[in-house]
Parts: sequence; C-alpha cells; structure tokens
Amino acid sequence: MKANDLRVSVLLGMQIALLGCIGCGVRKVLCRWNEHEIKARAIFDGEISEEDAEAILEAETEMMASFPHHDVSLTCERCDAPQVIPREDHEYAVFARLES
Repeated sequence: MKANDLRVSVLLGMQIALLGCIGCGVRKVLCRWNEHEIKARAIFDGEISEEDAEAILEAETEMMASFPHHDVSLTCERCDAPQVIPREDHEYAVFARLES
C-alpha cells in the first residue's frame, strides 16, 4: 500500500473506530503508524473510568479487525487540562476537544 493510501486508511479507520467511543473526559486522540504498526493514544482529563477504558478498548478491537496485518494498540493516558499534551514524532490528531 502506498504511504498516502495508508495514511488515509488509518486516519479514516481510526475516526470510524472511535464513533460512539469518545466520552466527555477525552481531550485528544493521537495516532502514528508505519507499514507494520498503528499506535494511538487517547488522552484523558481526569481519572479514566472503567467505562471509558472499555470504550477505547472497543475502538482498538475495531482497528485490529480493519488492519489485521498491523500491530495495533490504542492506549489511555491521563493529562489534565490545562497541561500541554506532549506529541511524539509523526503523530496526528484524529480527535481534539475544544479547549480555551
């Protein structure tokens, strides 16, 4: 798969997988990938509830089904507002809430 095709597939796939999985505590979802793996982080404001963690796990499972030849992981991290969310190299936002 060409690099641009993979980019489009991953970003759209991640947004589809996240439908119905974003609770009010999620500040941002960041994603990076290469030809072998897809890694994403759901960044939460405040304590991560069991329900929120399960919803993110559902999104991870959806991505695994969509990308069976990739090592897929979607993790939950806490970074309370107004702290700046650290970004890794080649990481793209697939969801971001409005923050003032």
